[in-house]
Amino acid sequence: MENARWDDINYVVDYGLESQRSIADLNQLVSDIVKNRTYDEELSALRELLDIAEHTEKETLVERERRLEEIREQFTRQRIGLLKEGKLLQALHHANEACIVKLKSEIRKAQEYCKERFRNDTAGAATDHRLTVLNGRLTELITSVTVAESFSAQIGLSEKNCFDMAERIWNALVTILPLLRGRISMESSRTVITQTREMILRNIREWDQITGVLPRECS
Repeated sequence: MENARWDDINYVVDYGLESQRSIADLNQLVSDIVKNRTYDEELSALRELLDIAEHTEKETLVERERRLEEIREQFTRQRIGLLKEGKLLQALHHANEACIVKLKSEIRKAQEYCKERFRNDTAGAATDHRLTVLNGRLTELITSVTVAESFSAQIGLSEKNCFDMAERIWNALVTILPLLRGRISMESSRTVITQTREMILRNIREWDQITGVLPRECS
């Protein structure tokens, strides 16, 4: 951190402003990513699997296999996109945490200076305009830390949702799709059909839970 220039009123007025701007920029970046995130497409693909599991008699084997292949390709694309989005949010999360650390350090430095000024020259400090301005900045910076920490929790939740959904898509790719393909190829028993249907419904409920805790758009 640069050496403090407490005698420079312009330095005092702008104290900590760079960190505040960095947090605001991160806030906007994350908002642009999560504001339209619904996971509707992922849930739609899973519900299509449920439709295949429940109504195979309405289609030929070729038609069902084509639908399953389309869903597999869709899930693969979605999983790759979610992993990329999750890693981006992870990087932004770490950047936000670094800004919080820097901001807290700046606050401590300014607080120590204020205490030292009042300890060495109480009368002079009480009438020092720069200290009045600095105390105002400290109030704003402390508020910024509170907001940034809340924002960090939102980023963490969005990041977790991305990785959770990518994991559930992977589960569908390696368990549900093979089960349905097995049913199509050899007309599995009713027990397997029921188990597959229950697995899909369980995944839909779990995915709905993820979409139900999506963070609000950051402000």
